This record gives sequence, structure tokens and C-alpha cells, in this order.
Amino acid sequence: MRTPFLLFLFLVVLLPLTVASDTQHRFLVCVQVDGGDKTATALITAHLKRELRALGDVDIVGYIDEWEYLLKVFYVVLQNKTGAETGYFSIASSFSMRVPRLYFLESFSNVKVVYPPTLAAAYWPRDNLQEWCIMTVGDINDRNLDAYRSLLPGRDTKQ
Repeated sequence: MRTPFLLFLFLVVLLPLTVASDTQHRFLVCVQVDGGDKTATALITAHLKRELRALGDVDIVGYIDEWEYLLKVFYVVLQNKTGAETGYFSIASSFSMRVPRLYFLESFSNVKVVYPPTLAAAYWPRDNLQEWCIMTVGDINDRNLDAYRSLLPGRDTKQ
């Protein structure tokens, strides 16, 4: 007798939570990192994805998936004249929004065109790459995603 009641109570509690999560807008972001050092590429990619997920309304997707935003990072490991690494990176990044498919003819529906990107550049030590990722995602959140969040229905713009 207790099992059906507990199941009913469980469903009543969880159903509103699943409906609320489906109605929240999710930002689909593709992250691409390229450079010469595979360890640094993996480190930067992992930190960027973790920071983006921490925003709460961002889903990380692949390039072949349907993404709305593209974060591209390219870095170069700096070396001195003898060829020894200095421990610093020269990093360039761009954050772009994809042009919706409805602006294209059906024959061009697979084209991935983006609006002009937000560009950034940095000179950063290897030991502090996580800080760079935190600052970059924070800047993307402040400059781009918050602006789109404010346009979503049900958002109070008087905050």
C-alpha cells in the first residue's frame, strides 16, 4: 500500500522540476582550441568547457552539431632565440554567433556562417591558463550571453 503512495509522491515532486528544466533557454556553444602543444590544448579545452558549464544555461556541443555560438581559441607556445620554451603563451580567441538557417536557401542550409566575432588576444603564463579561461568565459558571459538573456521572455529587465 505504501509503494504506490510513495511513487505518486515521488512523481509529483519530480514532474515540475523536469518541466522547468525543459522550458529554460539553453545556449549551445561549440569550443575549438588549437595550438602546438597537445597537453595545453587539452588543459585549455577542459577549463573553458568547465567554466561555460558552470554558467548553468550553457550546453557544450561539437562542431558538426547544431550550435548557436562558437568559441575558437588559437595559441602559440613562445620560445626564446635558442628554441627553449619561455613558459608563456600568445593566445587569440574569437566568440561568434551563428546566423540562423532561416536566412539561407534550402540548398545552403549546411553552411555555418557567423556574425562578426568578438576578438581577444592575450599573453599568458602556462601556470595561469585556468585564470585566463575564467576571465575569458566571464567576459563572454558579460558581453554576449547576458545581453541575450535579457531579451528572453519572462526575464525581469529591472534587476
